[in-house]
Amino acid sequence: MGKEIKILIGAIVLATIGFLVLLYIQKIWFGLFFAELVGIVYVIRLLVMNKKLFESIRAYRITFGLVLIVILVNSVWSIDQYNRRDFQKNLLLDIRKTIGKGVAKADVQKDLTYILGQYHLNKKTSIIESARELIPEKLGENGVYISNADLTNMKEKGNIDWDGNDDTNYFYETDEDQDQLKVIVISEIALGELADYQNYDGQIGKYEMVFTLNKQGVKYEVLN
Repeated sequence: MGKEIKILIGAIVLATIGFLVLLYIQKIWFGLFFAELVGIVYVIRLLVMNKKLFESIRAYRITFGLVLIVILVNSVWSIDQYNRRDFQKNLLLDIRKTIGKGVAKADVQKDLTYILGQYHLNKKTSIIESARELIPEKLGENGVYISNADLTNMKEKGNIDWDGNDDTNYFYETDEDQDQLKVIVISEIALGELADYQNYDGQIGKYEMVFTLNKQGVKYEVLN
């Protein structure tokens, strides 16, 4: 087996083991950098070993220079991608936050506005009683508010124990004295403004908003 082949096999084994180890400890970027570094060392070593095969020292230097340029460009690109990872992650989280906010408003605010309208139209005596009468299926046990998505899944799967969707939690509170209903919405994915904010459901730093229904109207507020 030629020396070049042995070095190639060694480089492949070393790069693979290093990448898998770093991937296992959830350091994928460092794994990619390590594999790239092994590849760079291998290419440079190969050029040095085969220097005599070039027709002239000029051809060798030109080839070596071109290889260094390719390595430099690739390294700059890799570093740029690494530096952009947080930006891309935050951008996706902001998009998810915007979508979640829109879904919550279309779901919760629509129902609360409907309750308010029926309360005034039919001259009901209580906002809370109107809610219990108009959307009983959404006021679950233990303060859990059941969203439209959850109701749809419950009906489709025929599962009365459906525990909600995977990335948004809904809760409600009633205040008999103030005749007021609050619906709290917390994301399990999107981050809020404050990293140490204590969310209603026990999470920390997640996006949270609250809808409030009383005799004066419906309003919503972003808490984090």
